[in-house]
Amino acid sequence: MKKKIVGLWIAAAVMLAVIAGCSVAGQPQVASVSTTSASTTPTTTKTTSRPSTTRTTPPSTSTVTSTREQQLTVTQTSTAQIVTSVAQWAPPEGFDDWGGHIATRPADVNSFECTGDSDTCWGIDVFTEYGCGPSLYVAIDVYRESDNSFVTTLNTLTPPLGPNSQTVVVIGETGLGDGLTASITDVHCTNS
Repeated sequence: MKKKIVGLWIAAAVMLAVIAGCSVAGQPQVASVSTTSASTTPTTTKTTSRPSTTRTTPPSTSTVTSTREQQLTVTQTSTAQIVTSVAQWAPPEGFDDWGGHIATRPADVNSFECTGDSDTCWGIDVFTEYGCGPSLYVAIDVYRESDNSFVTTLNTLTPPLGPNSQTVVVIGETGLGDGLTASITDVHCTNS
């Protein structure tokens, strides 16, 4: 009876050794065995398949069993899409965008009068989304309508303008004559 118990203990120990030898992290695995020929003076060629084998041209042969661990590198690439909720600014209808959230259009001739001693003037409707402080700079080039020849450049500065404000800027001069036209050449907020 003692021999049977000792025999069972030995069988159980051998079975545990076999199970432990065929597991990875406690999970049972099928043991792979590869048998290849090898010589006592080997010339080897390595392969990258699992399990790996070694082959040689044998002057004398023997049986070799080998297992090789291979390192695996995983590269992960992530792509993110950034969505912004800031609406793109568009000038009010009928206005031309001058950048910096400033827009202009020619003013209706009945909405302004020439100032001071000017006998010729032009009115420009200006809209600013964020306002302009300390002032807004506006410049126009004046031309003769008859031959489109350049006459002069006129400019002015306005007082500070608040956010979402619309105003008429009047630019004029005396002594330029009749038959003139003008085009806006620059509009921007000043820093001083």
